[in-house]
Parts: sequence; C-alpha cells; structure tokens
Amino acid sequence: MRHLEITLAAALIVCAGCFTSSTPQDWASKLTPGGKDEDAKKPKGTPKLDVVGQSLGNSQEISLSPDNLLTRVAALIAEQRFTSAARVVQRHPDAALEWLRTNGTAPDPEVAKLVARVHDRQCLAPDALQTWDALTAERVSDPAKFQEYREARKRFQSALSQGQIDHAFKQNLVELAAGLKSPLIEIDALQLEGTAYVLSERPVDGAATFERAVAAASRVSPYQTTYLLLLLSDAQRRTGDGKLANETWSRAVATAGRLLIAEHPALDPVLWERLGYLRPIEVQWPLDVVHQLHRADTLPGIDLPDVSTVVASDRPVHPAVAETVIWNAIGHWYLDRNHSQAALVSFKRAESAAPTNKAQQWLRLRQARALIQLDQNGPATAILVSLAGDKSSSASLPAFAVLGSLRLKSGQVQQGLGLLRKSAERETLEWPERGEAEADLGAAFLMSGDKVEGLRHLHQAQQQFTAMGDFEGLILALENEALFLENSDGKSQAPGIRARISELERTAR
Repeated sequence: MRHLEITLAAALIVCAGCFTSSTPQDWASKLTPGGKDEDAKKPKGTPKLDVVGQSLGNSQEISLSPDNLLTRVAALIAEQRFTSAARVVQRHPDAALEWLRTNGTAPDPEVAKLVARVHDRQCLAPDALQTWDALTAERVSDPAKFQEYREARKRFQSALSQGQIDHAFKQNLVELAAGLKSPLIEIDALQLEGTAYVLSERPVDGAATFERAVAAASRVSPYQTTYLLLLLSDAQRRTGDGKLANETWSRAVATAGRLLIAEHPALDPVLWERLGYLRPIEVQWPLDVVHQLHRADTLPGIDLPDVSTVVASDRPVHPAVAETVIWNAIGHWYLDRNHSQAALVSFKRAESAAPTNKAQQWLRLRQARALIQLDQNGPATAILVSLAGDKSSSASLPAFAVLGSLRLKSGQVQQGLGLLRKSAERETLEWPERGEAEADLGAAFLMSGDKVEGLRHLHQAQQQFTAMGDFEGLILALENEALFLENSDGKSQAPGIRARISELERTAR
C-alpha cells in the first residue's frame, strides 16, 4: 500500500490549480522521494505543462516570440494535440500576427495551416476580403510570386533599425504590395511605411499612411485595425491635433471591445496594456467596454451601473473602477500566458486603484497566484495566510484552497488535504478558481489512499471545467484520473479516459 501511495503521489502532481507551471524535469522530485520510481515518471504529453513550456522562476516574457510560438505549436501537433495547439495560438494573437506578416511558411505545412486558420477565426472579419489561410497556401504554392516583396521587406526593416530612413523608403514596399493584389500584404506595407514616416519626424505623412492602412484593415481584420488606430492616434497627436487623436483612441477601444464578445474572443493583454498606457487623461473608458472586460473576468467587490439604463454619451463609471477592472483583466490574461511577472505588476496596479476593500483582497489573492508561478512561495504564503485569517473576507476560503495546493505541491499531503477540504467542500461558496481547488482536493484524496472521495471530487471538477469552458483544467483532471487508474486496480478503465482526452484534442483540426 505504501508503494502505491508514493507512486500516486508522484503521478498526481499533474493536478490543476497551483501546479500547472511545474516542468517535466522537476515535478516528481519536488513532491516525494519516490519520484524516481519508474511508475512516477511523467507520462508523455501532459497538456498544461507542455502548453505553458516555462518553469517557475524563469524570467517572464511580455509577448511570446513568433519563432517560439511556432515551436510550441509544432510540438503539440506532433503529439496530435490539435486543440491545445489552437489554444496556444488563441492566447498569443500578437505573436501569431507577427509571424504571419513576417513569414507565414513553416517546414511542416500543418503548422502554418493551423496558425493561419485559428488566427483567421479569432481576428478576421467573417467577410474578410482575404484570409491568412488563403495567403499562406498561396505562399507555399507560388513562393516566387512573393520573393521580391519578402526581400524588400527585410531590407526595409534592416534600414529602419539602422536609422537609414531614406534607404527604407527606396524599397517601394507599398508599390510592390499593390502589384501582389493582396489586401493583407497591402496592410502590412502601409503599416511599415507609416511607422517609417513617424520615425523620420514626418507625422503628417505618417497619419495619412496609417489612415490608408486603417481603411484597408477595416475590411479585413478588426484585430489589426485596433493596433493601426493606436498608431494613427499617436501620429495625429504628433501633428498637434489632440482632439482627433482622442477620437481615434476611442475608436481603437471600441474596436477592441467588440473583439471581446466575438465567438472566438481575442484576449490580448499586450493590446489592452497599450490601450491603457496610451489613454488620454481627459478621455474616460466607455462603460460598455468596462462591462465587457468585467464579464470576461469578474472581480468581486466591483459594482457597475447597468449599461442599458445609461445614455451612450455619458461616462458614469468612476475612473478608479474602470482602471481596476481593466488591469485585473490584463493581469488574468498574462497569468493565463504564464507571464507571471507581467501579471503581478498588472494586479498590483489594479489593487492601487481598487475602490473597495473586497476588491483589494481578491487582487491580493491573484497576486499570490502570480508569486507562486514565480517560485516566490514565501511572499505568496504571507499574503495567503493574512487573507485566510480574515473570516469576514470572501477571499478567505479561496486563500485556504491556494495554501492547500501549495502544501500539496511541496509534499505535505495531509496538510494540503486539510486546507483544501476547509475550502472546496463548502458547496455554498463559488469563486472563479473553484474548479481548480476541487481538482486539487481530488488529487489530495487519491494521494492519501481514498479512491472514492478522490474520484468523486475529480469528476465534480471535470463537470465544472466543462461548464466553464476551461479546456486546460478539464484535460488535467482527466489526466489525473487516467494516471490514478493506470497505477491502481482500475487499469481496464484508463484507456477510456485516454480516448476521451484524444477526442477532445482532435476537435480543432
């Protein structure tokens, strides 16, 4: 029995909640001395770990590089994990767009096709004049057609980086793009040329070029339109037309807001951080956009006026409330990317603006989660103990849950189990990460030898993840169930769980 407990303790470290950032190399050794047992080795394709691809404590990236994005997607496709690959692309629309603009071809055509199709579905207009999928296919079938533009583009960027603006303009990118009759390449060329005008202190020409780019992009890509509107706003401000620049910023926010409620939302923290930093002091966040962000990541302690009862021209939401909502959402999306340092900074900024003690407490809880991903367990524990000790706080029981997951991760199974039971077994309390606590509680029971309670809580977590559309949480909970069955008397049931995982991973092809 002792051997089974050690084996399960090692295997079930792949639980949800705080454990999702451990690397394949270190998770077993951190949990139990039995981690070197053959049965405790991490199975191939642990979904969340491979998608994140970063260990705790690594320096955090603000945006995934296009090459790294391609590497991650290629690795997941090689494992037949198409849904996970698609979700990596969805979480990094900025990196996907940069890769598609710069290159758009890959050694494996399946990789290029998936990146293009996922980005099209998420960021392009339904009636777009051209799709990246179509352009990518044409680049593969007729590379010679695009060779001249590709080489001119490289020379343009090289000249720009060296401050040789006149040499950059001599590449005639816009004219070359017009000859290709490709709306997406035309947008790319106009964006690059407009940037060159601004860098050469010709903001009037830059604004005119960005206006052309916005007009072209508005018929193709709302996502790219948002970035172009920000560039246009900056150029207009440089010309001295502050009023027009403010109006353009507001158009950018409205366009980005519509992307939040699309069928496949573009939740890009880099874009929203840029919108936040570039917000003119005299312009307030629109109430409908604040509502959309709050719905995307609800923060307890924040009350917003009903948008349906407010005149469109009014701005009744207090600036501090708007800033709290926006920076909380940015922090959440960074945390999803595993960009923990950026998430921590965003949550701290939200806390500094938070108008209620309740909102501040929940933001501190989220800061603790970011600190755990950064392997800063001491500061995280201090925050969690303080929150857990305040019985009047609605963040108290969730703090117990995170503390329990932290104890479980360090190998203190019984302490972890007790803390998780204190929170997750209170069925009347709901919070955004409740499913993760339920999954960790199930793992704790299994690691303690209680199969009935362990599987019951794992199944409840799976139901919650399914209802919330939390694909990563669902896969991890199913992985835990399969691992337990494979290392116990339920081996005959494990293939069915593995088959379900495989089916879920195939749905994005």
